[in-house]
Amino acid sequence: MSKYDYQEVVDRVDGLNSVSTLKKWRLKIESLTGTQFNESRVRTGRKSYSKVYLFTEDDLNHFQAIADKKSSLGLERAILSVYGFSKENDYQKPIRELVDELEVSFKEIREDYRRNLARLKQELEVLLDRIQALEKENEKKSSKRLGFFQR
Repeated sequence: MSKYDYQEVVDRVDGLNSVSTLKKWRLKIESLTGTQFNESRVRTGRKSYSKVYLFTEDDLNHFQAIADKKSSLGLERAILSVYGFSKENDYQKPIRELVDELEVSFKEIREDYRRNLARLKQELEVLLDRIQALEKENEKKSSKRLGFFQR
């Protein structure tokens, strides 16, 4: 499987104009999807080395697909559509753990609902008692003769 450096990728991908554009795309792909590209060290002097990225055929195909979709979708959406996932999805919790958290939340909400329901029933009883007391008081007042003028 052959590996390609920046300039070779730019030459092979239509719609990719410069090495600096490819570097920006690589950084954006790494930040959005968490994908890591192969890196290598190249000797640039007697004691100095530079880090270079090497790309595979699959990477070239992905870059070409991004270049094709970029004009219609925009760069970020094109990257996500080609790679099919985002970094957040990689770090999702296992489903069982999510279900356990939801069960705990559900139990807390249900208990809170029951407490509120009991409190509302008590308040309703108090209000009904007050209504009955007021009605009795009103009956007593209306049954009394107040004379010529009634209120």
